[in-house]
Amino acid sequence: MAKFVVGEPVVTRTSAVSIDGGVEPGLRVFTLVVEDNDGNQSQPARAVVQVVQRRGGGTGGLTVPGTGNRG
Repeated sequence: MAKFVVGEPVVTRTSAVSIDGGVEPGLRVFTLVVEDNDGNQSQPARAVVQVVQRRGGGTGGLTVPGTGNRG
């Protein structure tokens, strides 16, 4: 599970990132940059996500699927 800190990148070698709580409710902007084996980076892709409070008090987990897997 990833811990997200504003302004710090989350680096992973897999095509998915799971967030284990800790993201406050509200609008969040996630930016994805992919790097290939030669070090070439893609143009940034941005997604706006609305994080909502769950009835039980937590925000729950969030999984961002990899390319081609729309959940």
